[in-house]
Amino acid sequence: SPRSIITFCRSIDTLLGGGMNLSEVTEVVGLPGVGKTQMAMQLCIDTRLSKEFGGVQGEAVYVDSEGSFSPERCLSMAQALVEHVRRNAERRQRNTVNQQQNAQQSITTILPDWFKPENILDGIHVYRVHDEAAQTAVIQSLPAFLDERASRGTPVRLIVIDSIAFHYRCAPPGSDYMARTRSLTTMAAFLSDLATKYDVAVVAINQMTTKAG
Repeated sequence: SPRSIITFCRSIDTLLGGGMNLSEVTEVVGLPGVGKTQMAMQLCIDTRLSKEFGGVQGEAVYVDSEGSFSPERCLSMAQALVEHVRRNAERRQRNTVNQQQNAQQSITTILPDWFKPENILDGIHVYRVHDEAAQTAVIQSLPAFLDERASRGTPVRLIVIDSIAFHYRCAPPGSDYMARTRSLTTMAAFLSDLATKYDVAVVAINQMTTKAG
């Protein structure tokens, strides 16, 4: 079975050795507006890719701390993925089957019945968290949710936190900086254990900022 979630960006997949690795925590850092959230949403879509086409065929959890998750954009990505897989299937079949009609019949049986844009989105579970307490509560509740999805035969293979430090950066003036740092460190350790225990890829998004003065 594949051990990485492919991004469909050749340079990134090559850099990461095939994609976002299962059982690992990967931090994605960059300036605002460079496409971190777009990449995270694309990973959620790619996680749904069936094993016949090199995917991990799992579900995804998206913990949204900034309100940047876009269902409409995800639908467009899902439609593009289905079309990409369909074209590849057609090309493969035409290379192995002489008659066009027989090739089309084979393509119909290759594409899974569930592999449709709406069904792809059904496997992406979004949690909108508005403060540090809500984010911590959602992350702490993930083991029970992962167990429940696995018992249904639809295991989660990707967890995205976008962005993991947002509510810590936006803490009110005078709050305990050391306590926030300890809380964030504890959360990172928890996610690392979660990735290993449940064989999921954890992607933590972080902003790169500049502090003047």
